[in-house]
Amino acid sequence: MAFAESEVPGDTAFQAVRLYFTGTPGPAGSSSSTPKLSSAEVIIPAMRHLAPKAPPVNVSYTDTYRNTGFKGSNAAQVFLKLKDPEKISFDGGTDRSGGFLQPDLPIRGLSRTLGTVGEIADVSLGKFKPVTFLAGAVPKLFGLFDLTDILDVGDLGDAPTFISNQLDAISSLLSDLPALQAVVAKGVTLLEQAAKAKEEGGEPTEKLRQQAADAKDLLENQVKLQLDAHIGPVLAAIKALLKPGVAKEASDIELGTKIGLQEIGKAVATLQTLLQDLPLPTALRAELERLVHALEPALNATALAATLASIGSFVNGLLPAGGGFRARYQWQPKLKNFSQKPGSPPLFEVHEKGLTLSVETRAAGQAGVGVDVLAELRDFKLNLFPDAPLVRISFQRLAFRTASGRKAEVDVVFGGIEFVGVLSFIQTLKDLIPFDAFSDPPYLDVSSEGVTAGFNLALPATAIGVFALQNISLGADARVPFLGEEALTFGFNFCTRERPFCLTVMAIGGGGFVAMRLSPRGLVVLEMALEAGACLAISLGVASGSVSVMVGIYLRLEEQAGCLTGYFRIRGEVDVLGLISASITLELSLIYEFDSGKMVGRASLEIEVEVFLLSFSVTVTCEKRLAGANGDPTFAEVMGVTKDDATAPAWTQYCAAFAAA
Repeated sequence: MAFAESEVPGDTAFQAVRLYFTGTPGPAGSSSSTPKLSSAEVIIPAMRHLAPKAPPVNVSYTDTYRNTGFKGSNAAQVFLKLKDPEKISFDGGTDRSGGFLQPDLPIRGLSRTLGTVGEIADVSLGKFKPVTFLAGAVPKLFGLFDLTDILDVGDLGDAPTFISNQLDAISSLLSDLPALQAVVAKGVTLLEQAAKAKEEGGEPTEKLRQQAADAKDLLENQVKLQLDAHIGPVLAAIKALLKPGVAKEASDIELGTKIGLQEIGKAVATLQTLLQDLPLPTALRAELERLVHALEPALNATALAATLASIGSFVNGLLPAGGGFRARYQWQPKLKNFSQKPGSPPLFEVHEKGLTLSVETRAAGQAGVGVDVLAELRDFKLNLFPDAPLVRISFQRLAFRTASGRKAEVDVVFGGIEFVGVLSFIQTLKDLIPFDAFSDPPYLDVSSEGVTAGFNLALPATAIGVFALQNISLGADARVPFLGEEALTFGFNFCTRERPFCLTVMAIGGGGFVAMRLSPRGLVVLEMALEAGACLAISLGVASGSVSVMVGIYLRLEEQAGCLTGYFRIRGEVDVLGLISASITLELSLIYEFDSGKMVGRASLEIEVEVFLLSFSVTVTCEKRLAGANGDPTFAEVMGVTKDDATAPAWTQYCAAFAAA
């Protein structure tokens, strides 16, 4: 039932579960009264279709609507308020929502123009306050900041809309046809720009440009031209048939619409085939697939006769068969850069209209309910340590889409990774690595949790006289989480723990590695190890053996924790005819733990012996904590000495126990 005067059919109608009335009694003895609706329990269509188990909500008219209706100060045309706030939730993980942006929507009121609204007082006055509207609904983006930190909004036009409508089959057709024509035209323009674009810091590969050019030609020649030729005349013919007073015959309807609908149906079928192969941005693909999914069942050759019959009912003032429910949540707010503190360089740089969030729900007869969710962020940069920059990561787009009956899609296109500051020397690697503006990086791992892009580069060994440097490698990666508390991190390594570099000068050699991971919040982890020593080996034919002596240091820092280790290792081994072998390893280490302030000494002795098919090993270890004043409690702390009067109840009780004895 409609709870207010409607502007578009269904915009004020809700399924009523209970109605509560008050009334003014009539004259004495009349047994009558004048009823007034005080409140109602209703089911909000958007909540019912997105969350089938959503309970009815208790609503009542707002004071503004009672006083002025939809005029005057009621700019947003809010007419109902909820007794208890509710939320359309996409819980269960971001794979059901926008990936890096979970589009939970708080509901505190109902508007004729905006649908559900999360805040009533300011919205009714034409103002939009995102902090109030989205309170507690959206987790942190990239683990760095809230969505409200980058919103540059304030007018009602910046507020998201969630409109639901109950549409008949022909009303849906009349709205979807021009929408498809507009989206196809936008797609042709975007692909043409991609085919000619020059990216910052370089150009896209010729392969990517050619793919965009081929896709543009197919979309324009096989779909756009056909839609432009027939959609306008079909819509004009239906509009002409809507003139009142004269019944329209089937022949009149077919004459003006049949051929045009047939050609449009062929173009839609072609587009449905092309969507399987065209390299389109996720956001554009989502819009096209939504419209194709809605139009194809009404325009295919089998269903065309039924569609023409429905048009006949529509133009003659009868309710066509079919139809269904449609809800659409759309938001493209203005954005601004984000800095960690006022006046500092931005950590996050973004295009003003770079964010799109779209949710569409359709329910039609036996086809059931389908939900399609899209979140896209375009043309933005992340600056690691903006006050002392190290890395700049740019993105052409980051999109996440999930729809009923299909797996989640993640679309990430890098604009490039730029090393600056103390890491600027790594920029020379671009001469060795085909970054292609990082839109096709050496490796790119994408999941619903985030994206990791980077490279690993093995460098050739260097030998000059008695000097030899081997097993050299460089690596760098950027890990960008989509949603949650985990922050963006960047890692760089010179060799690894598993594959350290090897430096040899005559009989003396050593090796090591350096690895670090940083985030805008500070150091995540720093590891480095260096060791040096000597190794001698001898072979006498029937017996061979070797001995090595190594000394080294290992440093690990993790935010407030970490350790510094110095070690000394001696290893000797002997082998006789391959039948008997023995080895002995002695390792001494001294470890300083930064967090506890303890100095720990460890020693281990390992002996291995193998005789024919038998082998055994023995390991003996010992550990000694050499210092611990910074980490161990004092006697006063153990006894619980108070600071006020220096008394110790525990010590007093202990002494009293002896006195009683």
